[in-house]
Amino acid sequence: MPEVVDVLELTRAGGYDATGLEFTAIGCRTTALRSGQLVELAAVRTRADGSTIGELSTLLNQESAPTLPEVLGYFTELLQGAVLVAHNLAFVARFLGPELDRYGIRVPAVDTLTTAKNTVRLPNYRLGTVARSLGITDTRRDTALDDARTGARVVTALVGVHGLRLTAWPRFGPLPQLVKSRPLAPRRAEPAAPAQGWTAELPDRMPLTVPVDSPDPALEEAYLEVLGNAVAARQLTSAPPTGLGEDELRRIHTGFVHGMRTVAEADGILTVEEVADLKAVAKTLGVPGVVADVRPTERADRPTRVLVLGRGADADELRAAVLTRGFQLAKNLTASVTHLVVCPDVAPTEPRLARAAEQGVTVLDAATARRQLATPAPEAAPAPPPATRLAPAPAPAVTPARPQGTNAAQWGGRVITALGLVLVFVAAVAEFGGAPFAAGLVAFVLGAGIALGGWYLGERWSVRSW
Repeated sequence: MPEVVDVLELTRAGGYDATGLEFTAIGCRTTALRSGQLVELAAVRTRADGSTIGELSTLLNQESAPTLPEVLGYFTELLQGAVLVAHNLAFVARFLGPELDRYGIRVPAVDTLTTAKNTVRLPNYRLGTVARSLGITDTRRDTALDDARTGARVVTALVGVHGLRLTAWPRFGPLPQLVKSRPLAPRRAEPAAPAQGWTAELPDRMPLTVPVDSPDPALEEAYLEVLGNAVAARQLTSAPPTGLGEDELRRIHTGFVHGMRTVAEADGILTVEEVADLKAVAKTLGVPGVVADVRPTERADRPTRVLVLGRGADADELRAAVLTRGFQLAKNLTASVTHLVVCPDVAPTEPRLARAAEQGVTVLDAATARRQLATPAPEAAPAPPPATRLAPAPAPAVTPARPQGTNAAQWGGRVITALGLVLVFVAAVAEFGGAPFAAGLVAFVLGAGIALGGWYLGERWSVRSW
């Protein structure tokens, strides 16, 4: 890590409350991932409560655009007294580090990529995936400013909603007053067409990990980010330039396409569109053999699509579990939603609950959903999601317990039985005492009948009381 950055850690067990701090999240675009140069840079300063203090962006090193030294003064103003935030900080620092070092600038910084890996289990840790797991769905990824805004919302969610704390307190030194010799040249805002098709949300569900023995983990993470964004926007027409070796690229491309295939096959359905996209991406990345055998299926079942209602940490953990299981995570309650998960902070009067009932959507409480979305331990390889749909857990069978105590009818039967037995005993004694045989016999039969009648009455009510 360049010496210009004091790396801070955000964890659940940290000893320093970060809610009183301000953060400056940055986003950038480069010509290539290795040996390239910055072509766009943006920054957003925010408080821990999510309120934005200021933001700026500019194109760099292009026609009519300034160079980084000519506009660095604008950025140092947003950095003064704030914690720098970047997703994949090690990669971003490669491009910013030399220029910051030139002016003696040293800043405290947080890497949201590392923080997310240590906080929540996800299929991958692209910025978009982390944001969606935190309930941040209304984002764009077209510009560096989009990335900076998303990064700002991610760090404030981790601090404000999840309560992460710093393991060390940041040290803020005075930053130099740099000359702003050229005005900023922000990219002209263009309305972005919403991503269409199944690939729009695909990268958020793909099981992609960077191996610990990767020769350049930061570069590989950055490359997976670029690939995922291109596939989501359906703009992958050639393999992006990286500077990685041929063997490394083949390994990454094979894992990427295999991840696409895993998600596509998770619900047991392969549509014609999915098969065509899988083969097109595999061909573009030079690994067509990974999907050479895929064929469309004829099943007409709807894929599982889950909407999680809630704003707290519990809701974010459930969203992460949905993505980890390979299910689709919905932004809104549309006709394609199959399951609605309701967290405890959702009011019973929430209108979407009634709409879900009208649409026949399966509604699960948070506890039931958590049981059904249970994922393997982190050490185990992720198991492919089952083809069955999420459904409420069946209520356990209840066996009624036999009531304790005895009711009045039972006691009455026992008393009658006792009287009958007494009469039988008296008849027997009288017979042995010389009483007439006929009278003794009548008394004996009468006593036996009374005893049997009392026994029957008591047992009958005993059975009925279960």
